[in-house]
Amino acid sequence: MCTTTRILYTCHHVFYKQLSAWMLHGLLLDQKGEFFIEKIELSQSSEVEQREVDEEAPTAGPFSATEKATSEFRINGQLAPSYLPQTVLEKILFIGEAVQIFQTLHASGAHPPLASFSVSSGYQLRADLMKFSWMLTVLQNQPILQLRDFENKIEYIRNVVAQHLWRLLVEESNLVGHLHVMKDIFLLGRGELFLSFIDMADILMKQSPTSTTQHDINVAFRQAMIKIAMDHEELAKQFELTLSLPPVQSSGVSLKSKMTNSWKYVGMSHKVSWPLHVVLTPATLEK
Repeated sequence: MCTTTRILYTCHHVFYKQLSAWMLHGLLLDQKGEFFIEKIELSQSSEVEQREVDEEAPTAGPFSATEKATSEFRINGQLAPSYLPQTVLEKILFIGEAVQIFQTLHASGAHPPLASFSVSSGYQLRADLMKFSWMLTVLQNQPILQLRDFENKIEYIRNVVAQHLWRLLVEESNLVGHLHVMKDIFLLGRGELFLSFIDMADILMKQSPTSTTQHDINVAFRQAMIKIAMDHEELAKQFELTLSLPPVQSSGVSLKSKMTNSWKYVGMSHKVSWPLHVVLTPATLEK
């Protein structure tokens, strides 16, 4: 083995250690900031600023996530090996993020839906991870990185992980059902629900708002759900109508005393929980 090949082999040895930690365990072993995947932390100050923006907004923020992500990951193209295509980098990023979800399910018992990750699925996932480890070890022991072989193995791992993620989110956690609920309520898909709600709340909303108006419109909203035979108890935990009252003027007199129509101040908040928070990430919502 010539000197150049030995240097590349040594560098790739470190690369494969970082790659294995990310793809097999969802971990970033990158204290020096050399790996092409980096974590984006949501700082405490930015969270405070976001809350202040939400409080000052004319309507409440549409999503109030109970499963709010504390960090996200992205590809740093400047640190990525020049010989790896962008598509391969994105597959590696996807694999690690998916494995993080599986690791969270295994480690946490705080979320009831996580128990739906069946025992057989867990055994199969562990078996596949052991196979992935063996595949990466074979690649690591090659004197020279064979790009075609590397891409094929990454593609294979990505496909298997995607199948596990599909089984978990769609088949075992009913992601499609949660999306239907989002469409029916948050995107106004159930028109009869909102027609019924408008009929019940119209008189109330044409009066000057009081401190109990928000509570009253939520009661009317639940009654409208009952009228069209929706599961109002469960949905009430996810969706809440909000009423953002006008600010107090400099003279100390609130504009709400002069209001004769409160409809334009009505909003809706939705608590994004498992498994929707996996799909509705902050980056996705920005699009």
